[in-house]
Amino acid sequence: MADAARRMPARENEYRNLVLNQRIDASDPFISTAVWNACSSPPAPLEGIEVYGGLDLSAVSDLTALVLIGWRNGKWNVHPTFWLPSDNLMAKAQADRVPYDLWYSQGFLQLTPGKTVSYEFVAHHLRQLFGRYNIQKLAFDRWNYRHLKPWLLRAGFTEPMLEQHFVEFGQGMASMSPALRDLEQVLLDGNVAHGGHPVLAMCVAHTVITRDDAGNRKPSKKKSTARIDGTVAAIMAIGVAPLQTNTNPQFE
Repeated sequence: MADAARRMPARENEYRNLVLNQRIDASDPFISTAVWNACSSPPAPLEGIEVYGGLDLSAVSDLTALVLIGWRNGKWNVHPTFWLPSDNLMAKAQADRVPYDLWYSQGFLQLTPGKTVSYEFVAHHLRQLFGRYNIQKLAFDRWNYRHLKPWLLRAGFTEPMLEQHFVEFGQGMASMSPALRDLEQVLLDGNVAHGGHPVLAMCVAHTVITRDDAGNRKPSKKKSTARIDGTVAAIMAIGVAPLQTNTNPQFE
């Protein structure tokens, strides 16, 4: 636990509270830069393997994040996609103090037409991905899903497809805490390849974890210093993926 606490800030307070019996703040940063960078090898392709995902839908004009993961070569290979509205992109970059315009020109960020993230655009993108990959489960937050679902049906999804592959994932402690711990563990073990994606790295760097009196944890958008949608999507993706036994995914 001490070794994990040194490498994972989100584990430090748990160690100090449970082992050292010290008073702690109820919130802490998610992960050290060193641990994240150690997992920056290029991700393997997702074709031909089972794929799991998390979709964090934005409200109005915020960042929307999709993270797909697949187990190959002893690692979870991470393929993220991010969307922002095309209008006022420079203003958003200045407000968030990050180079959205540069990331768009480099292909790390996608723009949707208008002033808000177009759910129609996202739905058609998802339909293409389902045609390309063997996506088993895609976790989503139900808050904005009711606005996305009609566009998914128009894009070619059927009700049975949505029921089979789309999984409602709560944003509270009960769902987030075990998934967060699983993500921490695979990062600490070096079983992740994220390729150093800059938008995802920005989300991870700004993520603050909050805990309740029982020690359950979740990422806090209120306490975090900037956009953390990519972190939330990654946690949900791990949350619906099977546990690993050696190199073969098995549900437990």
